[in-house]
This record gives sequence, C-alpha cells and structure tokens, in this order.
Amino acid sequence: MMLAACGHPSVLSCPSGEPLEVDLDAWREAMHGTAFSAPPGAATTQDRLLAALDLAPVSDGVREEVPGKVFRNSLSQLEVGGLRNGAGGELDWLVAARFRGPSGAESFRAQVLRPVAGRENLYCPLGDDLSHDKESFEEPCLQDHDGPARRLTVEALVAPSRDAIVVRDAGGWCGPGTNRGDRFATSYWGIEQGRLVRYLEVVTHEARYGSPAPPSEIRRAEIALSASWPRIITVTETVECPPYDGPSSSENGCRPAVRITQYRYTDGRYAAVPEAAVAPADQGAEETTP
Repeated sequence: MMLAACGHPSVLSCPSGEPLEVDLDAWREAMHGTAFSAPPGAATTQDRLLAALDLAPVSDGVREEVPGKVFRNSLSQLEVGGLRNGAGGELDWLVAARFRGPSGAESFRAQVLRPVAGRENLYCPLGDDLSHDKESFEEPCLQDHDGPARRLTVEALVAPSRDAIVVRDAGGWCGPGTNRGDRFATSYWGIEQGRLVRYLEVVTHEARYGSPAPPSEIRRAEIALSASWPRIITVTETVECPPYDGPSSSENGCRPAVRITQYRYTDGRYAAVPEAAVAPADQGAEETTP
C-alpha cells in the first residue's frame, strides 16, 4: 500500500507541484479506519494520510484537549469522486475530507488529482484551494443553517462533458460580543492549464449588525445559469434597507438597489460583461440561492 508523496522530476513535471504516488482505494480505506478519537500517537495518522495528498494537517480547533491526552474528533465525511475534464472521457479526481471537533469547529481538506497517463497510482495535484477551516463561532446568526460550513457539488459549466466544482459556503459571526452577522457565498471552480482556478465568487446573502439592533443593510444575490455553452452566469444583486429603531437607513449610508451582472467564459476565465451588453438569460436557466 503506497501512501507517501513521491516526486519524479526526471520523469515528468506537474503544473501545480510534484507528482504524488498514492493508491486512492487504499488511502480511502486507511482514512476510514482511523479512530473517531484517539491518543496523540494515533491522531497523527490522519495528518500523515493528508500529507500523502499534499494537504495540510487539520486545524488545532478540531482538537479536544484532556489532561494527559489529546483527542481529535475524527472524520465526519470522506468523498472521492470523478470530474470529467472534457478530454475524451478522461477523469480527474476530487478528494474531500471533513473533520469536525466537539465544539463545532471544522477542518475541510480537498485536493484535485489528475492521473498521469500510463502510470498507475501516479497523479498530478491540481490544487488544494478548496480546503477550508471554520472556528466554532463562525456560524450564521440571522437564519438557521444545519449543514456544513462548506459544501461541494459538481456541475457542467464550460462544456457538457467538462465538470466544474460549485462551492457553497455558510458562515458569519455568532460568538462572544455584540457583533453578529451572516455570510453565504457560492463560487465556481474549474481546471485551466492543469491548475485549479476560481472562476467567480458571489456573495448570496450578507448582513452585519450589533445586537440587539437588527441589520441596517442586507445584501442578497440570485444566480442563474444559461442553457447555452459555455454557460453564462447571471447574477441579480439586491440591497435592502430594513427599518429599525435607530438612525435612518440613509444616515447609515444604505441605499436600496438592484443590479444585474452577466459573466461570460473567455480565455479560461469568467469576466463581467459590460452592462450595455447584458441580455436576458436563455431558457433552461437554473437559479441558486443560499
């Protein structure tokens, strides 16, 4: 069972780092086999397995310290799934692992791997930018949210046979003090020239306030995807200025507004279309909200 990272500079080079030699089936079984909580010596097994995919250790927030021992609340989710890359049915691999601590803190680790042609168990790492850490207090404080802080799905975006990664984040501030808030965001990621890149991020809901006063400004956005290829991303943003017991919204700088922006895929990236060129999304559009 090969689990260690292994470089082969004389054989090949990868755009985003040294090639990794790992048996993904064995890696998955080993990760599933780690104890839910374990003493210090066993806890390092998870970090060793993550390092085999060029991933950082889980954060200190996902540890529960007990006098004389250190426990780590272990794996809560593990997925290894294929990503169509449009190259004649070839697949990249998305590996994602979620660790959750007893206080609610999370460490999310994700890597995209591209198999090296003709070499079994040898992969180019395409990027670990989807990894994410959340402290226990970084929770939405205005609306209920029972799911994880970061959720990944796969959706064709640039071409019917080419998958993109959709990242939905749910966060905010609900910790000590009077400051409160929500921040939900959706972002789209894809592979360009052997690297994981972020095409676009949209904040779909954001509000900040000082308890007990409600927020003086709420920002929302809806996302629609066209049915044509590459898919056009249409973002409709609104700013709401709810009344509250205090200075008027205008005195706080809030201005109600609605803005529509379209983003088109060109030369490996999504860029905003000039406002004059914005057209209604074609039929088959899908809308997403927090």
